[in-house]
Amino acid sequence: MQTPGKVGLAQRLCRYIGDQLFKHTELIFWLVFLCVPVVTGWLNYQSLPDEVYDPTRHELLKSHVEEAWPQGLGTYMVPDSWRHGATGTIYSADAFSAHRQAEAKRLGISWFVYGLIGCAFFAFSRRMKGQSAVISAFRNSLILNAAVALFVFWIT
Repeated sequence: MQTPGKVGLAQRLCRYIGDQLFKHTELIFWLVFLCVPVVTGWLNYQSLPDEVYDPTRHELLKSHVEEAWPQGLGTYMVPDSWRHGATGTIYSADAFSAHRQAEAKRLGISWFVYGLIGCAFFAFSRRMKGQSAVISAFRNSLILNAAVALFVFWIT
């Protein structure tokens, strides 16, 4: 609990930085926060070299056809096994399931941890603006962060 004579950290920073400069700093933070993963690709799925069938490098050995749309409006071919043209190594989609599971776990955790940075900054910025308490803003953003991380884990 603050005494009337003492000024909180948020108020001191707000006075020091200034409201206008903080608005620009906040915009720059969110732009960098969103652009860094896109530009670097470290929050993307990292596939293994021969994980996906490539007709230019592989020879298709076995495949099956699946319907892509409701009521059979479209179909597509799903490769089951393929051979690397240069090495002769045979690959199958099932052989990469452990890697897909590990990548789903890595991506879910990475997105959650990276989102914690955004949650902390969001809570701090809400406090700086005097719109809400740090704990409630952090809690609300944490719920959204967990939902996004679970969604990324689920789709990977």
